Amino acid sequence: MDPSSLIPILITIAVGLTGLGVVVMIAFGLKSLIDGRVSVLSSALIGAPMLIGVGIGFSTGDWVFAAVTTLIILVVATILVILSGVVRSTLGL
Repeated sequence: MDPSSLIPILITIAVGLTGLGVVVMIAFGLKSLIDGRVSVLSSALIGAPMLIGVGIGFSTGDWVFAAVTTLIILVVATILVILSGVVRSTLGL
């Protein structure tokens, strides 16, 4: 058997396992949310990058651009949060 003929099969298996993992994570996240072990705010913050990426992706139609733009937005937001913490601790607020 030619090794190059196995590549599509292995890619399909990898994508399937990744999709299954995402479905299981969402299911257990919803279960924890329903059981009250996780707050709604923390769940919303975890899902925000996905919503940003999907929103940009559907609005532009370019999913690579959406991924890069989402990454840039999240990095800038992280820097702003760190800087706000530094300013607050420096000024004693």
